[in-house]
Amino acid sequence: MAPDPTSIAEIEGGQDKRGNPGDPILDNTVLVSNANEHEATGSSSHMANGPLELHRLALVSKKRKDLGMPEDLISHLNKATRDSTTRMYNASWKKYVDWCTTNHRDPTADNAMQVLFFLNEFSHFSRSTLNGYRSSIASVLKVIHPNSPPLAEDPDIIAFFRAKRQCTINIPNLSSFETWVQTHMFKAGISKEYKAHSIRAASSTKAVQSGISIFNVKFFKKRRIIPLRNPERRTKKW
Repeated sequence: MAPDPTSIAEIEGGQDKRGNPGDPILDNTVLVSNANEHEATGSSSHMANGPLELHRLALVSKKRKDLGMPEDLISHLNKATRDSTTRMYNASWKKYVDWCTTNHRDPTADNAMQVLFFLNEFSHFSRSTLNGYRSSIASVLKVIHPNSPPLAEDPDIIAFFRAKRQCTINIPNLSSFETWVQTHMFKAGISKEYKAHSIRAASSTKAVQSGISIFNVKFFKKRRIIPLRNPERRTKKW
């Protein structure tokens, strides 16, 4: 199933309701790497395990067949999502089915609170991974329960992702580190056209803004602790 559009920016970070979220602007609390949690979704080959009738595309196809759609149309509609997204959805849906089985719940139930409990179980994962879980579940529920409100419009799920956004700091990867540094230098009042000394200047400005005295900032800016074999020599001027 292809992702559905939405206007709910709190969940998607500016993109559509059923797709992947954008890079959020986040506050201080939990550090989360930008790398994907491979353990969160696993491999789509694991879909061979478990009841066939609970496979994601099997559920969607059965519902469409019950609506009177011919097999060729069902097959065509099942190709609306890119292969990579389909693999992610299949693996994420299996994770949800496994969780429901363990907790004696029905994964096909039209129950937003149940989905919220599932997301909370893995709240230590990144926001993008959790949103992938929600999207995969929504890709099934929106077909088998077409008259129900979308998961992305449920107030508690909106609040869950908003809270996740506000209490997480993304750790920049190597490809985005330069942009990350420039952004924080700009916030510290340092030109983004930085030179070699600019990062030290930005960090000093940030330290003063956080309440550290200018005396201490200047002192530690000029001197740094380095490991030496001679215990009487502990510092070295830059």
